[in-house]
Amino acid sequence: MSLEILEGDGAIYNLRSRAFALPRLRVLSADGRAVEGAAVTVRLPDSGPGAMFADGHIAMVTTDPKGEVSLPPMKLNSQLGQWEIRASATYQGRVARTTILQINAAPVEAITPAGKRSRGLYWMAAIAAGAATAATFGLVVSGGSPVRAGAVSASAVHTGPAAAPPLSISAGTGSVSAP
Repeated sequence: MSLEILEGDGAIYNLRSRAFALPRLRVLSADGRAVEGAAVTVRLPDSGPGAMFADGHIAMVTTDPKGEVSLPPMKLNSQLGQWEIRASATYQGRVARTTILQINAAPVEAITPAGKRSRGLYWMAAIAAGAATAATFGLVVSGGSPVRAGAVSASAVHTGPAAAPPLSISAGTGSVSAP
């Protein structure tokens, strides 16, 4: 038996938006057929970036005739960063597991090179915490379409126990550096 992720792996959620697509999963038998009636248990993080179901951090759903389930509605918390949804499916004594990666991000109004605020433009930053921290910044129009020009990536590697130094971004130069 296997548990496939159909939608939602690597999803970046805008914390200021209330609308987002919920992850979907499919349970398949060893011979690749959809498994109807499998019990799927979904666990959200207890702390840090994440979300919560109406009844807490754990939800149970049952697969439909296509072997598919959508996660119940979730409410994102306000913490930025990467988090995981752990899912397990059980059917006739067999178990399959998977992990869905999610990211909570927040848009910030962009500053143009001249230092003026730009209407309808936002920087979307997704920062993953850990010993090596990587950040990807992309210019996004308020309608959600990415703008290819102006997207930059940066990474800061930290190996000690203290917090990594903050990054600075110079408007108009595309450079990212420690202050």
